[in-house]
Amino acid sequence: MEWFKHDSNANLDEKLQEVLLDYGLEGYGLYWYCIELIVGKVSIDNITFELKHDARIIARNTGSSTQKVQEMMTRFVDLGLFESHNGNITCFKVAKRLMTSATSNPQMRNLIQNVKHNQQDNLPSRHRHDEVMPDKIRLDKIDKKENLIVPSKAEDNCPHQKIIELYHQKLPMMTTVVEWTPKRASYLKTRWKENPRNQSLDFWARFFDYVAKSDFLTGKKSDFIADLEWLIKSSNFVKILEGKYENKQQG
Repeated sequence: MEWFKHDSNANLDEKLQEVLLDYGLEGYGLYWYCIELIVGKVSIDNITFELKHDARIIARNTGSSTQKVQEMMTRFVDLGLFESHNGNITCFKVAKRLMTSATSNPQMRNLIQNVKHNQQDNLPSRHRHDEVMPDKIRLDKIDKKENLIVPSKAEDNCPHQKIIELYHQKLPMMTTVVEWTPKRASYLKTRWKENPRNQSLDFWARFFDYVAKSDFLTGKKSDFIADLEWLIKSSNFVKILEGKYENKQQG
């Protein structure tokens, strides 16, 4: 594709505002650089909407570090700006930004129209953007008892409320969740979806039990004490699973 639609007020998007708050123009620029890389590869023979470049190449081309690029890309996935499937980064949302006027190829024009209208019967199931594109979470269910805002079950099969209840039950020393914001919901939804292992309440019960054994995470070693949002951020979640915060044996 030679070009795609880019709104002049894109920087006001809620998720891109999060990127700007976290990483400034470096993160904002990386996001659009990756979008350009993805769209630049879209053709009648390539409709994967996959980011082909790895973090090392992107870091070299943008003057950043591989670690920083990986960190920012993980944040993009957490926010729902990109998708991650088996280690591959995709952006099916950009399909909505493609315009038939961007190409003179009639096959490509038809493809764009099909993508934009969710009529992708000729695509493999994993490439149908209506199946993999996360819609913006609608906060349309309010649990009065817990004073929490929970995503609609029709849009999200992650049992947010039950996991929050397990967190409160297993980790009473940590901060009580009062508001379940879209950002927090996106973190938990991503953790739930990224690995089949995570898709059970038994896993989360064992995860919180494991966290409860850490003196560092529970505030027994310093003034720091983790909370649910901190636990489910991608980098922290992985470090916990890898045993970084286990109590060190004396002797």
